[in-house]
Formats: sequence, C-alpha cells, structure tokens
Amino acid sequence: MSEKKESVSKLGLAAVTAGTLFTALSRLLTSPFHPHGAPTFKRDVMYAASRAQLRNMTLAQEKHLEVPTDKAYLDVCKARGVQPEVIVLSNGKKVNWIGRRSSKYVLVYLHGGGYVAPATPGHFAYLSDLTTLLNAAGHDISTCILSYTLAPQAQYPTQLAETSVLINFLLSNESRSANSLLIAGDSAGGNLCLALLSHILHPHPSAQVPRVDLKGESLKATVLISPWVSFADADHSFKSNAQTDVFDAKPLIRWSSAWLGQSPSSGPPVGDEYAEPRRASADWWEGAAEVAGDVLIWGGGGEIFVDGIQEFAWKFAEGYNRGAGKEGRKRGRCELVISPREPHEAPILDVILGFKEKEHGARAIEGWVQSKL
Repeated sequence: MSEKKESVSKLGLAAVTAGTLFTALSRLLTSPFHPHGAPTFKRDVMYAASRAQLRNMTLAQEKHLEVPTDKAYLDVCKARGVQPEVIVLSNGKKVNWIGRRSSKYVLVYLHGGGYVAPATPGHFAYLSDLTTLLNAAGHDISTCILSYTLAPQAQYPTQLAETSVLINFLLSNESRSANSLLIAGDSAGGNLCLALLSHILHPHPSAQVPRVDLKGESLKATVLISPWVSFADADHSFKSNAQTDVFDAKPLIRWSSAWLGQSPSSGPPVGDEYAEPRRASADWWEGAAEVAGDVLIWGGGGEIFVDGIQEFAWKFAEGYNRGAGKEGRKRGRCELVISPREPHEAPILDVILGFKEKEHGARAIEGWVQSKL
C-alpha cells in the first residue's frame, strides 16, 4: 500500500483539487437554477463538490489520502477525552470499542467506504453520540467497530471472513448470546451485514470463511443504513437523483471492481448472492427472521441507491415474512424507511460535513434502535 502512495503525483492531486474547487464555485453561482438539487443551498454546493472529487480521483489517490480506521478511532477518543479500548482478534484484526465492553448489549458496526476506504472520524463521532444517547435513555449498550482489511489489498470474501471471526469471538470468548448483539452498517458495511446473514443461513462455500453458529438464537436486531445491495447502475434513481447525492456511478464501479478483483473498464462488476444481495431471491431470505432479529432498512429519498434499496427490501421482506409466518418459527419485523430528499447515509454524512441539526433519517434510526432494546 505504501508503494501506491509513493506513486501518486502531486500534480495529479492538484488537478483533482482544482477540479473540485471549480465545481464548487460553479455550483455557488448556478445552484438557484437547479430545481432538482439538494434541499438547501449549502448542501447543494457541498454535494456537487463531493461528486466531482469522487468522480475524478483514482484508487491510488484515494489510498494516498486515507487515514486508517484505527487512527481515526484514536483521534476521536483523544478529542473527546475518552480512554480507547482496542481488542486484537486471533487473525490480527483490531476491534475498536465505544463504551463499556461488559454492557448488556453490543452494537457490532461495520463501516462503509466502498470496501476501499476506512472508517472516518465522522463514523466514530456518530457512533459515539448514538451510544451515549442510548445509554442516557437507560439502555446498557456499547459499540464495537471492526477494522477490516480494505480492497484492493484484500478482496472478497476476506471481509466476510473477518466479520465472522469477530462474531465468533463475541459468542465464544466474550460468552455472549446472539440476542445480546445488534449488527449495523452503512453502505458497504450494510452489504457486509447482509453477507453475514447470508453466510449464517447458507454457509459460504469458501474455506476462508469460518462458520457462524448462533446456537438457535437470533441477533437482537439488524440495522442497514443505505446498504450497497447492487453494483448495477441502471436504476432510474441514478438519473433522477443525480443532483441530490454525493457520488455517481463512476466511483462505485471503481470500488466494486477493486473489491471483486474485476476490471472496471468492463462496467459494473457482477457478484454472487453474498456480495450482491439484490441478486438473491426471496426464497434465499426465508430463514432471515430466525437469525437477523428485527430489521430496519433505511434509505435516503435523494440517493442514487434508493430504487435498488427499495426493490431489495421488498424481496428481503417477502422471504423474511414468509419464514416468520411458518409454524414454530420466530416472528420478527422487517421495516423499510425512506427519508425524503436525504442523500446516501445521511445520518453519518451530516456528522462528517458538520451539520448539527438531526434530520429525519438520524431521528428515525435512533428511535427504532431504542425501541428494540
């Protein structure tokens, strides 16, 4: 990875920066004339700049600028005056903890970033605030964040294998019941949550991925924030929300191709049911109610993923509810919430961009999680 960083030219980075600034300045002048832009002037300019930056960067440039997940965690702990707690798993991967490790419940969080980018300080700030809010409401819960290996250094199904090691650690080494665990993730992290559920229901064929046995229990709950359920870019929302989201199809192809080890020049890559959950049938998810607990699928009405998220959610819910309705099966509830005009992973993005007021999505997720504890 260090060789990649050394190979990035300052001129190339300067060109990307200049292009981003030019886009931002142009949007400052033209935003009032974009009837289908983001909800506010400030958001419209910031989202346009984000689209330009992500569209024009290369994978090597992204890697050059990234701050590792573990450093972001330590930086946030230092800024907030909190003592960090880091667990090292048997495979050498680190787990960063927020709150008391001995809490009644643990939120296992899998961060987004297209499988190529680390968790940001915004992720940790969001999760720290959420954990504090839940405890202040009387719920005994902590959060752990897996620092999984990023692509292209490690490709599919490495991240699923590492997640499985973490879940097994919590069940065995920490002597936790599955019902004390909630799993959650944004974007690629939501994809990884679904891969884990698929793996529990239908063990992955790769010997690299250890089995996960919940011993007849279900997880407490599953929260999917703007889950990356498909690599295809043909949904209408890729056009209708082109001016209201923070990226377009180009970086998505770059990231998914790096993760699956396919060439980006041939267009969006194709994954299996574990890597691309939208491809799974309703039958595939029929046992989900017995392992996932209650499920929240959240999407932003202004994100390019929203059509795919809704189609996936309907299919997932069909299998989930069909299984839950069978005699002797555990009953649960699967809910889809779409927050109007909000972009991709808005609750976390707002923290990253410095917006203080919580929008509908952040409030909906907080309220839903509280209702499950």
